[in-house]
Amino acid sequence: MDNGWNLMWGQFKLPILREELVDDKFQLTAERSPMNNAFSQGRSQGVQIGYEGEAFRFMGAFSDGIRTANSDYTSGAEADFALTGRVEFKWAGDWKQARDMTSFQGADYFGMVGGALHYQSGGDTIGTSDTDVWMATLDGTMEGSGWNVYGAFVVSSVDPSVGADFQDMGFLLQGGFFVAPQWELFGRYDITIPDDDRGGNDDNFSALTLGVNHYVVPESHVAKATIEFIYFLDNPSESIVPTSTTTPLLPSDSDSQWSILGQFQLVF
Repeated sequence: MDNGWNLMWGQFKLPILREELVDDKFQLTAERSPMNNAFSQGRSQGVQIGYEGEAFRFMGAFSDGIRTANSDYTSGAEADFALTGRVEFKWAGDWKQARDMTSFQGADYFGMVGGALHYQSGGDTIGTSDTDVWMATLDGTMEGSGWNVYGAFVVSSVDPSVGADFQDMGFLLQGGFFVAPQWELFGRYDITIPDDDRGGNDDNFSALTLGVNHYVVPESHVAKATIEFIYFLDNPSESIVPTSTTTPLLPSDSDSQWSILGQFQLVF
């Protein structure tokens, strides 16, 4: 649309967590963080309007709720309605620099802060759960010539009509640095903090990631090799962090799980 406005409808990711909104091929690490996987909005069906100006942009969406990909309107995973809003402000650089999580040598300085608020409610239409959900996040990004830093905080509240309500939180900090034009070292720490009322799933869960990226084509994501080491400090069976081979975190009742992950991507 004209004058910076845009309109989108269909199935898409709601504008909440920035780590989830950045495309897979533009991540700093091979996989998104365990914290992101615990709170991820996934995909939803709805309509979204947005505006982008010189230093400010926002997105507002009306949908059927978080994590409702490919769901029927009678699905218990859906909400009656959901409202989502995200605002971002940049004090330096170009919006195109927000598309990925890295910054090549020679790139201009870029700085941005963003925040989002999500609310959904159910129980009044066929199949939906009588539950209210709130989610809020705040994140910041800074990039320069060959370096990048990103941090995010998220809080989520789930309030069912029957049973206890839960307030969970998460925090992430990551960064990367180019030691040569095509070689980038990176590190990440994230922690997920469940509500104390979650019973057997109320323990904190944190992970430390260290790795290296090699960009086969200079200053391009078109061909990239990644090797990373992930150390999961806590017991996944006592947390709300999902386990899967793609995380890569396996079900376990012990602390100190670790993974070595190698990945090569080609973008066409």
